[in-house]
Amino acid sequence: MDIVLCSEFDSREDLNTYSAHPAHQEVVAFIRSITSEARVMDYEA
Repeated sequence: MDIVLCSEFDSREDLNTYSAHPAHQEVVAFIRSITSEARVMDYEA
């Protein structure tokens, strides 16, 4: 993989807010347009 995004959130609600944000959705669309595959891993510490 060539691109890694590491993010930390204080709560699941904060993650959901971030995930739905229009600016994040624009980045998601761009990344999908330039990649052939993706892997996502969410975990709670």
